[in-house]
Amino acid sequence: MVLSSPASPHRAFLKPGHLAVVVTLLGLLVRVWHLDYDQGMNSHPDERSNGFYAIDIAWPRHIDGALASAESPLSPFWNARDNTKKRFTYGHFPLYAGVVLASFGSKVWPVLEALGLADPWVTHLALGRTDPGRALLLGRLVIALLDTLTIALIYTIARKIYGWRTGLLAAFLYAVAMLPVKDSHFFTFDPAATTFVTLTALGSLLLLQADRRWYATVLAGVGMGLAVASKFSALPIAVLPALALFLQFRAAVEGQRQSLLSSCASLTGRALAIYGLGFIAFAVASPFTLLDAEWFWNNAVVPQGNMVRGVYDWAFTRQYRGTWPYVYFVRQQIQWGLWYPLGISAVVGTLWTTLRWSGHFGARKPSLFPAALPGEVLLLAWIVLYFGITGSFLAKFNRYMLPILPMAVMFGAAWLGWICGWWGKSLSRIAPWKRRSGSWRGRMGSLWGMTLVIGVVGGSSLWLAGYIHGIWARDHTWLTASKWIYENVPENSTLLWEVWDDPLPVGARRISAAPFPGSDKAFHRIAWGPFEEDTREKLDVLKETLVAADYVIYSSNRIYAAVPRLPARYPMTIAYYDAMFDGSLGFEVAHQVSGQVRLLGFSFDETGADESWSLYDHPPVTILRKYRDVSAADIEALLAPRLDEAQWGHVTPGSFLNPVIDGLMSGLEQYRAGRGG
Repeated sequence: MVLSSPASPHRAFLKPGHLAVVVTLLGLLVRVWHLDYDQGMNSHPDERSNGFYAIDIAWPRHIDGALASAESPLSPFWNARDNTKKRFTYGHFPLYAGVVLASFGSKVWPVLEALGLADPWVTHLALGRTDPGRALLLGRLVIALLDTLTIALIYTIARKIYGWRTGLLAAFLYAVAMLPVKDSHFFTFDPAATTFVTLTALGSLLLLQADRRWYATVLAGVGMGLAVASKFSALPIAVLPALALFLQFRAAVEGQRQSLLSSCASLTGRALAIYGLGFIAFAVASPFTLLDAEWFWNNAVVPQGNMVRGVYDWAFTRQYRGTWPYVYFVRQQIQWGLWYPLGISAVVGTLWTTLRWSGHFGARKPSLFPAALPGEVLLLAWIVLYFGITGSFLAKFNRYMLPILPMAVMFGAAWLGWICGWWGKSLSRIAPWKRRSGSWRGRMGSLWGMTLVIGVVGGSSLWLAGYIHGIWARDHTWLTASKWIYENVPENSTLLWEVWDDPLPVGARRISAAPFPGSDKAFHRIAWGPFEEDTREKLDVLKETLVAADYVIYSSNRIYAAVPRLPARYPMTIAYYDAMFDGSLGFEVAHQVSGQVRLLGFSFDETGADESWSLYDHPPVTILRKYRDVSAADIEALLAPRLDEAQWGHVTPGSFLNPVIDGLMSGLEQYRAGRGG
């Protein structure tokens, strides 16, 4: 196979751009594959709200009410069904994009059905404006398409900085990277923000390269506005165009290509255009954040900021109490999100670029490495800025790292490409071992580099294949567990489930094999709240529910894996789980369902993985059956002594960047504030 190069395009029949299209299509394929893996259960908590918000959005009957800040049906903050305000803490642009797709689908589905489009997508399109589950699936399609665009942007950026070989490698590695593929299967907005962050990076790179064509300004400005409209935490991306303009200005003045006055005028005009376009894009894509700014600030920005920093003690962030800032994020990406080959390469490549940064500013160049390229300085600045802020948070959901993964993957590919000698003399200058082209050292260096490339490409591909085979090629664990419940648990049994988790079984209509024996059974459900503070009242509720329950169902490990991180706060609850699993409370494990990465006969233990790694698409389910009665007095004797150890009133913020005053609220006050009480 012959590939073109900048020096000899006439000899090629397959150009790098063609391969980039193939890589992008591969990325699209794995992102849209089995988007309905949960059969409309809305298994991701964020998706549930997004699906319901999507069907509430409507075009107003009168155009003069379209932009009314309080009562427009276009506003995610307005509930037209009961004429009340509501909270929406996510980005508005992806929500609107999902609504537009659903509206389009509701008009064209008969045509697509006539053309042979297979069910269930015809049904999704037909019902996308009325059924939250269908709207959610169309929203997932929007997110998958946007993340596919990110692949093409990565190729374009890396090619401009390093050349087409590194560009193709970076695009492929991101196309098969597990975390982006995984999060493209949810109607959550971090992948959308990542797309527009990367678009802003491309526009900023063009500005840095003194590209005066109009689209450089448009890409930087529009990308910035849509990134913030997708997720407000992307706001620091506004620094990137300014940095690009500054570096371009500095180069122009030092190179005496322009006078200082002329350079300042050009810089000011370009900056006004970029940030003006950015504001317009944000205002168009997210108008009600401006029209209803006070509500947006008080009910979205402030609560989310307090949540991620640990000021609000919300139950789903307690898993992160006691985790290390920065280190936790990196470890999760290496071990799970990207897996070891790509994760280590991305970290090494980023650190390697950081070591070379000083060379760009005229300092003494490192003896072994070339100075950082101007484009690298730009991308690295975004990683340092974003990770410096986000890495300090208490809340450390894996998806928070998505906006910097394109840059980290590019640096990993660049490091591998440099070892292989792909950069060329004009870029690398000093290659590994100071090799010369054709020398044995040069051949060994290239061989070593290609071995690493094959290992990283192969490892990332296998990790993705193992996830597809072990998770998405099988039914969601809640569906599998629910079928077992219908088939094996007697009708009218009392099932105990936990608040902050999900009750099982799900409706039999959602299970693909229904109807099946037992699918018409009815059960009694009772609940208790293990995330409540360890108090006498909590123990009384627990005794009552355990005595009444025939089965205890843990639909995930969300709670029993989180409370051990807080032994001073939950001594009784920890003792309860210990007693439940060792049989002291009269229950035994009847059935367990777990999804794991599986490949070539191997399965991977997910102990230590972030909760969000498994919770949304393959949570471990444990069903316990009562095999002997235990009295309330026995439960009291077993658990009550631990109550005196509880110290639930002393919870401090989780980010060391918080002001001291943030820690003054007690744990109970924080909990009530977070629940709106």
